[in-house]
Amino acid sequence: MTTHQAAPVTGATAKGLRASCPTVWESLHAHPFLREMATGTLSLDRFRFYLEQDTMYLEEYAKVMALGAARAARVDEVAWLRDSMDNIVDNELPRNRELLVRIVEMGAADRGGSRAMAPTTLAYTSFLTTTAYRGDALDVMVAILPCAVSYREIALTLVDQIAPDSLYTAWMEFFVGDFYGRRLSQMQANLDELAARVGEGRTAALREVFATASRLEVAFWDMAYHCRQWPDLAVEVGRG
Repeated sequence: MTTHQAAPVTGATAKGLRASCPTVWESLHAHPFLREMATGTLSLDRFRFYLEQDTMYLEEYAKVMALGAARAARVDEVAWLRDSMDNIVDNELPRNRELLVRIVEMGAADRGGSRAMAPTTLAYTSFLTTTAYRGDALDVMVAILPCAVSYREIALTLVDQIAPDSLYTAWMEFFVGDFYGRRLSQMQANLDELAARVGEGRTAALREVFATASRLEVAFWDMAYHCRQWPDLAVEVGRG
């Protein structure tokens, strides 16, 4: 396993936002999808559904960062968002697609996850897109922060519990690694600088953006665990 830094939340702004909605984050870490990943009992069908929906989500996530860059006030803000977008396009999306091929080869059943964005995925990506259109680079960075931070928190929490040869270890390796840790720390440093430019007048609004995105993170795991697709697109195991 790759060595890793211990702290997923390193920036002052991120710490403040994270502390503003503790109940949501407690429910995130307690979710059965993640608990079953740790024990190796999560069904392949659920993980396939998750990967299919997460791939659609990440494609929109990258576009949202491009929108944020277009609405940025300064060139350095453009660069910060471009770096985050490049990570999604160059690293996370290819990894998702490779894992998806592997899990299909292992016999994971089709539960309709590839047929269209499920309602929760659509709600989450629509929220991000709306935030980008209505706001600026700061709004976008705050909206994507729960996803970026929670994945490292989750992976760091589970990595010592999971069997070394588990399929889910491959998913975690990227998020516990130093490469992702450095990028996440830099992202939070950039967020601190950007937040300092606008001052404290937007604190309440930014906390609401962060809390909504955090709630949608929990909802996304819940959707994946229950394979919740639009009723006319859902596929029952053994019939699709």
